[in-house]
Amino acid sequence: MTTLTPLPYRRLAFWALLPLSVPQGLLLRRNAPRFPPAAGPHVGSCGAGPALDLLAIGDSIVAGVGAPTVAQALPGQVARALAQQSGRRVCWHAAGRIGLDARAIKRDLSPLIPPAAFDAIVVSAGVNDVTALKRSWRWREDLSATR
Repeated sequence: MTTLTPLPYRRLAFWALLPLSVPQGLLLRRNAPRFPPAAGPHVGSCGAGPALDLLAIGDSIVAGVGAPTVAQALPGQVARALAQQSGRRVCWHAAGRIGLDARAIKRDLSPLIPPAAFDAIVVSAGVNDVTALKRSWRWREDLSATR
């Protein structure tokens, strides 16, 4: 059985290592490679049967960073899995942009969403809020605020 380090020791370790980790973090942030968003259309469909409409909205994960096309990124993968599990045709629409935090997703991407109703919605938000050192209460507030 393993024992957890008592909280005071973890806090002490955090503060003791902070002078070493801050410069490393800043260096990593400056030198980290920047990848382009995925190519291809931001809409598609897969499967057969009655239609199920899927919206994917968010940051670089939805934009498809690291994937050759949006259809091979998160929106297309979720659509394929949903089509396979539901036995329906999934029509997907992706609205994603690199570097957006929760507030910017609502502000910049909400106007791009078609007025149609969606049966399922995938939201990817939080990575850029964390790197900007936003407090969790601010992130929740940014996500839950109305348009």
